[in-house]
Order: sequence, then C-alpha cells, then structure tokens
Amino acid sequence: LILVYTCVLVIKTCELSPDACRSYGFGASAKGFFLFFIFFGFSMLLFQLIIEAFAIAYQIRMQNKLRRLRHRGGRFVELPLLTKEAFQHLPGLVSSPYFHLFLSHAWPLGQDVCKLIKQRCREICPSLIAFLDVEDLTSGYGAESVDSSQCILVFAMPVYFEKINCVKELTRSIVRDKPITLLLPDA
Repeated sequence: LILVYTCVLVIKTCELSPDACRSYGFGASAKGFFLFFIFFGFSMLLFQLIIEAFAIAYQIRMQNKLRRLRHRGGRFVELPLLTKEAFQHLPGLVSSPYFHLFLSHAWPLGQDVCKLIKQRCREICPSLIAFLDVEDLTSGYGAESVDSSQCILVFAMPVYFEKINCVKELTRSIVRDKPITLLLPDA
C-alpha cells in the first residue's frame, strides 16, 4: 500500500514538474518510473508464487514422510467412530468409552511394550482408539472394558497366564467372541 502511494506520488510529481522527475533519474516523463513500478510489482508477485510453491512442495514432502497407513490410492486410513450400536448384541454392556483395540498384558512386564504399541498404532492411524489399562483405566474394571472393544491384542509374556486379571480378560474376550491377536515376545 505504501509502495502504491509512493508510486502515485512520484507519477503526479513527474506530471507537474518534469525537472523533479529528471532528478529521480527517470527522464522527463513518468513512463520510466511507471515501468519500474510494473516490473517491481510483477517480480514481487513471482517471488510470492515461488515461495508458495516451495511451501506446498515442503508440505507434500512432510505428509509423505508420515508413517501412516494408506489405501492403495494414497488416501490415509481412517477408522470410523465407535458407537453403542456396534455393541448392542452384547447383553449387560456397561456404558463406557468404546475402543478399536484392547491391549492385554501382564503387569509390570508388558507395560512398556504395550505403551509403545499404542503409540505406534496412534502414529500410523490417528483415528484408532486403543485401551491400555495403565493410561485408560479409571474404575478398576479392566476385564469389563473388553466388552466395549472391537478386538483384543494379547501380549503373552511367560507369566501372562499366571496373572488372574489377564486370564479374566482373555476368558471374557473368548466368551464375547472378540477377535484375538496373540503377540509373543522375543526369546
């Protein structure tokens, strides 16, 4: 805006006093200054377009670096929100948050691994809602949270089947006919 005001002021000055225009170095008329203004305006516009192109290219490059699940077409995988209707077939369901994944592990050995699994799952699919008792358990009913989960991931440490809570979670998921994935630790 200041540049436009200055340009108009100089052009008006050159029209009224050609000597003043010569002192600016534009000759007797304002054509030189007008051409300079047009060139400067277009160069600033071109500079802005180049900056925008670099910003868009950078954004695309950063988006391609994301470790996210993608469909074959390149779109990101988004899981639908879970509602009560998805769990209506289960009798006696307590109203609670709904989860896509329930992480079952033996305390305290599997906590760090399951926490890492939850972080990585959220990284590759941010719409995934996973239950991890260390972070999500508020009421003390871990086995009941199996009911409001779509599938179960069991981190089967050697002591997993010796822990009563782990056996309760596994039994409940079998009774509720939940899909179970078994994850074995390295030897």
